[in-house]
Amino acid sequence: MDLLQNETNKKKFDRRNIAVLTDLSTEAKADHLDVIIKNLQEAGITLQFFLPFTMEDSEEGGGDADRGGPGHPGAGKGPTREQKNGLDMVKEIMQCLDEEEGLDEIYTFRKAIEQLCMFKRVERRPMAWPCQLTIGSSLSIRIVGYKAVSLLLKEKLKKTWITIDAQTLQKDDIKRETVYCLDDDNETEVQKDDIIQGFRYGSDIVPFSKVDQEQMKYKHDGKCFAVLGFTKQNLVHRHRFMGSQVIKIFAPKDDEHAGVALSAVIRALDELEMVAIVRYAYDRRSNPQIGAAFPCIKRDYECLMYVQLPFAEDLRQFTFPSLESKKFTPSDTQLSAVDSLIDSMMLVEKDENGDYKDMLKVHHIPNPAFQRHFQCLYHRAVSPGSPLPPLEPWLKAVLEPPEIITERCQAPLEEIKRKFPLVEVQKKKKLKTSFRFTFNQVGSVDPDGDFCKLIKQKSLPFGEVCQQLTHRIEQLLSNKNTNYYMKSLKCIKVFREQSIKVNKRLPSSVFRNVFWDLLVQGMISLFT
Repeated sequence: MDLLQNETNKKKFDRRNIAVLTDLSTEAKADHLDVIIKNLQEAGITLQFFLPFTMEDSEEGGGDADRGGPGHPGAGKGPTREQKNGLDMVKEIMQCLDEEEGLDEIYTFRKAIEQLCMFKRVERRPMAWPCQLTIGSSLSIRIVGYKAVSLLLKEKLKKTWITIDAQTLQKDDIKRETVYCLDDDNETEVQKDDIIQGFRYGSDIVPFSKVDQEQMKYKHDGKCFAVLGFTKQNLVHRHRFMGSQVIKIFAPKDDEHAGVALSAVIRALDELEMVAIVRYAYDRRSNPQIGAAFPCIKRDYECLMYVQLPFAEDLRQFTFPSLESKKFTPSDTQLSAVDSLIDSMMLVEKDENGDYKDMLKVHHIPNPAFQRHFQCLYHRAVSPGSPLPPLEPWLKAVLEPPEIITERCQAPLEEIKRKFPLVEVQKKKKLKTSFRFTFNQVGSVDPDGDFCKLIKQKSLPFGEVCQQLTHRIEQLLSNKNTNYYMKSLKCIKVFREQSIKVNKRLPSSVFRNVFWDLLVQGMISLFT
């Protein structure tokens, strides 16, 4: 601890941390433990412990030989007495340093190795968002906002993908060129200066110049965090939360008056179980939002948590039938079976002190899509010619339920199967209640389509349908017009295709000398 303080004196650092790798196989002594904890707290030094077994192994008295490895004492037999005593001391130290999340800094060797395999984005200093929290026209409090939760994969990763023209996979051969072309047969190239934005309205495109776009934007006074009013927390439903970020609102560190004023607002909201409905705008260029500011009081800090709420256009209204149906009312035994299943899959459990703890800490789970993306990106950069590696087993298991949950819910699931048997429902035949229109003639509007429908419908003999199409082709050719000739050509194409399918020969009477040139241009071959 002295070495760490001396080496970091007058140097910039994010935090000072001591990582302890131990198997706790020697007897631990608690001499001067309170003094050590006090010195760690005063120096602002954090601790991390890496052990060959989990805390659950110590409580259950069982172990996992794979976790400890061949060299750790008691492998496969559970932790020894010295290891249990040492773990109790480690727990005491970590809870004294951080009562809420101290135990989260105790890792197994296997977990540490998995963490080293994970890709982690570069940590940057959070960007502050200074603003004024206004309540009415006379009360204004200086605030600073920081992003607490922000969607990473969707927004950040997609910006890195670009379409390029590469002769080879070499970096020097990668080129990018943007060309604007008209949507016509020749793909006529257009200069960038001759292009304006257009808004697609149905099948039409309404053009908008840059001047129009500036005028149609919603104008406001710039960044703001204005309180519109207050409401009860239970009236702001969680399923109405939206947006891609959560913002923590603090008072500036150098403004004591703002800190006192904001603290009064936060504590008043917390005591009354209320939230502030606010109007939020990041800057003059962004559209305003409406959101809720929840009070958040922790041991080390207090702040407001801003979450975006939907406008009227953002809500999706659905109409569903009522669930109150006597036909589908579950019995008491069925309800009891579902209750048992829910209880067996609870992700919280009580510890030895009677406090609830999470078995699945969502904020510690890495995004598997993010990890897989950079795993493949790293492999392609290092080994360009080799195939991409398979998905890592630990990464595949990230979003799987904990093993204890899987084992615990087996019996309730079997009970669910017995209480809710699956019965195959026979599909009832629909009665024909309306007249079904059938046609039996090749028309002049869409003769080739009518011909195909009649062939598929099989309501008339094939020869009769061919005679009708032949007659229709002769009528089209008699008009002596190029459009009718092209329509006849299309009919003959369809005639030939269908005749080949049924092994019939195309009647030679459909050909005319005046039509022969177009027939050759159409690249239709004769029957063989």
